[in-house]
Amino acid sequence: MDTEPVSLAAKPRQLRTLAGRIGALSSALNHARAMAEHPWPRELAAFGMAEARRVVNLEARLTAARAEHQALRLPPGGRCAARCRDGHPCGAPRVKGRARCKLHGGRSTGPRTAEGKARALGALRRSVEARRAPSVEAST
Repeated sequence: MDTEPVSLAAKPRQLRTLAGRIGALSSALNHARAMAEHPWPRELAAFGMAEARRVVNLEARLTAARAEHQALRLPPGGRCAARCRDGHPCGAPRVKGRARCKLHGGRSTGPRTAEGKARALGALRRSVEARRAPSVEAST
């Protein structure tokens, strides 16, 4: 596998390729497990031993492929550190620069004081005016 960073254009194709590889490895692993558990006669016991070794190899390859697939899918920020009510980790993408996702306290609730609300409203007005200004000049 190459360790170069994946471009945004190549990422969907690479995810599809990895998903196909994961599916093929899962099918091969299921078949190898069935063959390893088969009651082989004494003359053919070596086949069962070979399938058992193949199961271990396929499990390692499948784990590596799943980890690579997950690494491509994850946003660069990582995962939320919060625990849900039943105790399992949240697992949602965390907000950039924070340890929690947007549902568990990663985002601001907005201004609370009158001064903060006035400042936010002024910033909103300036941004709207900045967006409208070029379109007025372009039409004249």
